[in-house]
Amino acid sequence: MGIMGDPVRRSFALSILVFAVSTAFVVGTIAWHPIAHAQANESSSEALSTNHLQQTEKMLELMGLPAQVDRAAKDILKLYNVEVTDASVVDDNVRRLIEAYQRDLEQLVSSVLSWDGIKQNYINNYAARMTPEAVNAVVAFYQSDVGVEFSSAQASASAELALATQHLFEADLKQPLTELSDLFREGLQTLSRLKEQQQTQ
Repeated sequence: MGIMGDPVRRSFALSILVFAVSTAFVVGTIAWHPIAHAQANESSSEALSTNHLQQTEKMLELMGLPAQVDRAAKDILKLYNVEVTDASVVDDNVRRLIEAYQRDLEQLVSSVLSWDGIKQNYINNYAARMTPEAVNAVVAFYQSDVGVEFSSAQASASAELALATQHLFEADLKQPLTELSDLFREGLQTLSRLKEQQQTQ
């Protein structure tokens, strides 16, 4: 039974997901505005108005954060999906085990990585570091013709770059990383055998 693919690929892909989401957070603030650089301490000391929080949430939505989080969650589900390669071992017990695993996996990922679950932290974080004027400026940018074009280009470019990265991994990294991982495991096994031999002497 092959379950969840090789660990090197999972680890690499998860790193790419984290990088992609983090990049989306940063790119959204490239529409620079001088007011955005107000002192964080000054912003934090002031009570955040409801309107400021609402506009910040709107800004994050225009930046594409909800979609990024949703895609990241779906990709993680795919990475940890169960694959049974030997049909001869599949019986009712195996099917029930797979169903339970899939159910728990979906619940776990959705409980940790969903926009509804994490958005308030992001809203508060951005709102505390940006003035209402700066947030409004970013919102206005994304709602402008240039902002709409930028968002469209960003989405298509991100998808194309993600595919290119995957191809790069498959072509140039997967085999050497797997070999390196195997060598590491062999080294650990060798050290373990030597330790056992020393203890028996």
